[in-house]
Amino acid sequence: MPLHDFLCCAGHTFEAFVPLVDLEKERLCDCGSPAHRVFLTAPMGIVKNVEYTSPIDGRAITTKSARIEDMARHNCVEYAPEMKKDYMKRLERDNEALGRRVEETFDAEIERMPTRKRELLEQELRSGADLELTRA
Repeated sequence: MPLHDFLCCAGHTFEAFVPLVDLEKERLCDCGSPAHRVFLTAPMGIVKNVEYTSPIDGRAITTKSARIEDMARHNCVEYAPEMKKDYMKRLERDNEALGRRVEETFDAEIERMPTRKRELLEQELRSGADLELTRA
């Protein structure tokens, strides 16, 4: 349930947890004056104990500060769901770039072939032979 801040006509402020469906109902201050919602405050949570084993070096992590130190020690960052999308996009870009470089290399090798060898390759391709590029 969200925490809202209210301001009454007399200038007093107070906080109240109010469901969104009840937000339009009139609120009264302790002094009896009507109050109007000023803004929404995000609820806060405090993590006191985090208990797990570091996946990198096996140390016991028991507090949030130990977690932060462990991440800094191993040059880690907080995981965000967008990181996987970014990785997949980068992987796709890298594969496309590799494909272009392979094609450029292939074309350059064909150009460097002696004329007779190039003619024989062309004849083989016209007669139904198929080319397949493989990484070695």
